[in-house]
Amino acid sequence: MAKNAMDFRPEEENVAYIGAGVTLKGEISASDLIIVDGAIEGDVSARVIQVGQGGVIRGKVSATEADVSGW
Repeated sequence: MAKNAMDFRPEEENVAYIGAGVTLKGEISASDLIIVDGAIEGDVSARVIQVGQGGVIRGKVSATEADVSGW
């Protein structure tokens, strides 16, 4: 696990990370990966979406692949 955000080096090139304690209101899209440990209130689109245990998405989700542990 990375010690801080600067150590975070995902394998995918285009990554959006919504961290715990962060709420995003609006649409978000990424060509590769979106990781959600916080909350998104709006539509989400990516090739891969990962929702952590504390992650929440309130909106439409479009993905080729999804890994959902949260709500």
